[in-house]
Amino acid sequence: MGILTLPLVTSLLKPHKPHFSLLFTTTVHHHHHRPTLFHHLPIRSRFSRATIPRCSFTTSAITQRDQSSVTIDDSSSNAEERPIKVSIPTFQQAIQRLQEYWASVGCTIMQCSNTEVGAGTMNPLTFLRVLGPEPWNVAYAEPSIRPDDSRYGENPNRLQRHTQFQVILKPDPGNSQDLFIRSLSALGCGCDL
Repeated sequence: MGILTLPLVTSLLKPHKPHFSLLFTTTVHHHHHRPTLFHHLPIRSRFSRATIPRCSFTTSAITQRDQSSVTIDDSSSNAEERPIKVSIPTFQQAIQRLQEYWASVGCTIMQCSNTEVGAGTMNPLTFLRVLGPEPWNVAYAEPSIRPDDSRYGENPNRLQRHTQFQVILKPDPGNSQDLFIRSLSALGCGCDL
């Protein structure tokens, strides 16, 4: 059985200047470029390319219905490098793309359970259906609402919430990692392994 979880972080999906060099490529050329956030760190102390795929948002997977875009301009001294226009999906577009992709793979698209849960795995679609021997392929966006954890439990305005996209593949299809990487491509994040 394969369980894939993709946390949907709205700050990465909103148009803004990128903070993570892992998710964005700022130039057309593929030579090594050090972002200013990590300029003081030696190269070996960061993530190894062998363990984490290099991802970049591209415009090839962007459809005409997408309206949000941002231009990333890296102030570099090389005249050959030019800023590229990157389209980043909105939160609703990201969920819609993931639902369309996982439906095309054979998953049933379900709705979330509207209860206070700590994680998407506490949805009855996950923990009740995975116990039996029957095949179960499902995908859904689950908001995780944990008011007791918000603001260290001190503030009465406990509004902490995050959303994760939960995918259950039972039995394991054998290519869960490839399916996950293709789901990132459906979001517009092209991953090179």
